[in-house]
Amino acid sequence: MHESPTEPITGLGFKEPTEEVPNSYLFIVTTNRVLSYQTSGRNTGGVPVVIDEIGAGLGCAMMDWTAKNIIVARDEAIYSCGVEGRGACYAYEGDFSVIDFLGFRVLSWFQATNPLSIRMPTTL
Repeated sequence: MHESPTEPITGLGFKEPTEEVPNSYLFIVTTNRVLSYQTSGRNTGGVPVVIDEIGAGLGCAMMDWTAKNIIVARDEAIYSCGVEGRGACYAYEGDFSVIDFLGFRVLSWFQATNPLSIRMPTTL
């Protein structure tokens, strides 16, 4: 399905069948691309389809179980990718280290660019 020593897989996710899309798909995120591979229904076993030409690092992709898309975080924005291609994006500033979900919200863990600029209050 996907084999490349220079393009490691950094994320996987399954899209389960729905009424609108009756087939299941496997999303494959690499450091260079986002691919989808049809795992059920007609035309199963073909070549993975390139959804986006830019991939993501390890820990920067995960499934959105509500929208049934894969969420990919990059340095400039967080992207939603479906079987049809890249969808909505949410721009932000700063360097992040990992993304996660909490209910219906996407959480991004950012690294402080200047640790001394973050101060705790001295009094409550």
